[in-house]
Amino acid sequence: HLSDLIDAGRTVPMVNQTELHPYCQDPGLTGFCKQHGIVVEAYAPFASGAFGLLKDPVISGIAGELDVSTGQVILKWHLQQGHVVLPKSSNKDRIAQNLDLFGFSLTQEQMARITALAPAEPMRTTEDPNSIL
Repeated sequence: HLSDLIDAGRTVPMVNQTELHPYCQDPGLTGFCKQHGIVVEAYAPFASGAFGLLKDPVISGIAGELDVSTGQVILKWHLQQGHVVLPKSSNKDRIAQNLDLFGFSLTQEQMARITALAPAEPMRTTEDPNSIL
């Protein structure tokens, strides 16, 4: 839909908010956005608590290696790809953890391990955006 908008001579969006997490990746969309200077904003960065993402053994293992939470690993994975994230929490300790992301980095190998979690079909918590219009 973004290419149709741009091809029609409309204003290029500044931000594209889309569901994005290790189980729902869209490299085509994120690459398109990067190519056109569109910021990718990942909502549901934890898959809204679905699919056991926060307990994934790969992510848990990386969290153990770095002595951080699984949530911090997921948020850092997003940030290192240049995504803006919208984590949701009403727990003040988790909110503090979600902000404490600048004392560590993921290695390329750790990033690749998380990226490799993508299933053949994205696991979405919302409607597929391609089916909306």
